[in-house]
Amino acid sequence: MGHIRRRVKNYTILILSISEKEDRIDGAGAIRVRNGEEVAVLSLPSLSHVDPEQQMDRFARLQDFLTNDLVLFMNYSQAMPLMDKLYHSLAQTFFTNATMDVLPILEEAIPVSENPESFREKVEEVCREGPMVERARKVHVLYEKAAEKLFSYQEGYPYWVSSLPREEERYLAENLPAHRKTLRKALLAWAFGLHYFYLGHPKRNILYLLTLGGCFLWMFSDLFRMPLYVDLANEEIAEKVYERAPKIGSPPPRENGAEKEKMVEK
Repeated sequence: MGHIRRRVKNYTILILSISEKEDRIDGAGAIRVRNGEEVAVLSLPSLSHVDPEQQMDRFARLQDFLTNDLVLFMNYSQAMPLMDKLYHSLAQTFFTNATMDVLPILEEAIPVSENPESFREKVEEVCREGPMVERARKVHVLYEKAAEKLFSYQEGYPYWVSSLPREEERYLAENLPAHRKTLRKALLAWAFGLHYFYLGHPKRNILYLLTLGGCFLWMFSDLFRMPLYVDLANEEIAEKVYERAPKIGSPPPRENGAEKEKMVEK
């Protein structure tokens, strides 16, 4: 799968001990993360130097731990063929979990971190051999910091922002935050009858004021619909900013905001 250009909160970090000479996985260590917090640990220090029955038992434990989770690798290009090889040799199937290469995310975050040199040293440290579970925990800490630094701006914007090529996504990262509409400010504007001005619809706001908020019916209706209106406004902003972005590929598919709003009103 490569790497996902958004912050994921539920995943499993899998660190493998690889014998390059024999082209096999000797051991594995993993931690399961939910909502950004570690919730479970698996340590399998030996997957190869055991008898076949023990090997099958440990492989089953690894399968049960990973379930259908998104799996984060540090050595993606080397690990994936070996995981397929391991699964095929022991279960006559292939490794089918969604995967993510976390190393490019960590490397991308180095220059924008608060202390680039220190962050670089920590990334290099987790790339070296060592206790697998300990390395997985360090990767977890580094990934959370990197994802927060790189992708926190995406909150409140449509999902397609994270599907863009790196250059286009970085353009939006630089230009979207200053235009973000928030529910808190929208509700404050609503209290003064100015929320449509805030959300970018001045003509509608004039009509709203002239009708006294539709004799207050429109006013109370807007109060309950405000979260939707804020999402629609942010979607329109993202589309306008994206139109100015240097294009690498074709535009991503996205819903039309006006049509979405009409469907809700019906």
